[in-house]
Amino acid sequence: MKNEPTPHHNPVAPAAPVKHQYEHATPTVIHDPEEDMMLLARWVHRAMKDPARFWGWVLGICAAVLGLVVVANLLTSGGSSTSNLWTDVEAARSADDLTQIATNNPRSPVAPWALLQAASRLYESGINDLPGNTDPALQSLKKAIDLFDQIGRTEPKTSPVALAAAFGKARALEARNELPKAVDQYKLVADTWPDSPEAAEAKKLAASLQKPEAATFYKDLYAFKKPVVALPPLGSQSLDFPVNPAPANSILPTVPLIPPPTSSPSPAAETAPAAATPAADAPKTETAPAATPAEAPKTDAPKP
Repeated sequence: MKNEPTPHHNPVAPAAPVKHQYEHATPTVIHDPEEDMMLLARWVHRAMKDPARFWGWVLGICAAVLGLVVVANLLTSGGSSTSNLWTDVEAARSADDLTQIATNNPRSPVAPWALLQAASRLYESGINDLPGNTDPALQSLKKAIDLFDQIGRTEPKTSPVALAAAFGKARALEARNELPKAVDQYKLVADTWPDSPEAAEAKKLAASLQKPEAATFYKDLYAFKKPVVALPPLGSQSLDFPVNPAPANSILPTVPLIPPPTSSPSPAAETAPAAATPAADAPKTETAPAATPAEAPKTDAPKP
């Protein structure tokens, strides 16, 4: 009929034919040849299958192990050389020896400490030469200041060596009677390391050096001269004092005693003054006969 809807034909895709599978069919399984092999046999099998990749891994592992061994040896040798340098620093006898250690090993952590010890020894030497030996003291203190400056240029501010060098420079400047420079250096220490114990000490020393008494003290210190003692002639010769003979079977040396003086003067002692005084006693020999004590009463006595 006309009013009845026209049926639409929707084409449906035909279903795929179902593949028939036999229940008795055995599934295909690929056998792994390394399943039943030992570990060494697997390595050999893989090496033969892909030699470039296998031997590349082997060589890489060997190179890594060798690198670790080399690094360990370098670290061990560096530690032993550092310990040897510390031993050399402790055995150094002079500031020049310490400076030479720092010069020969500039990249070693021992170098700044060696320079600091060298500067400290020079500072102590300059202090010991005062007062009296002014010129040697000034030279030692100047060398100490140069070493302190060298440490300050090479070491970071966070290093304790830099702090010790800055404070030591201030002390050396004070000992050289360069008081204005010493005050500025003390203030630098207090401003750069405000939380350190050296900062508090630097403030006290800077305040004390600004007083007139400090300038007077150092002026008198450098004006001091050692008294010169003049020895009499032959005063530097040794004197042989009488010493008792050493006991028998003793290791002490036997020193003979000085012979005692004789009871009567020797003939040589009597003749020596007579031979040495004729010219000086000549006027006395002429008046001696007239001034005898026995004849004086007879000539001067008054008559009754």
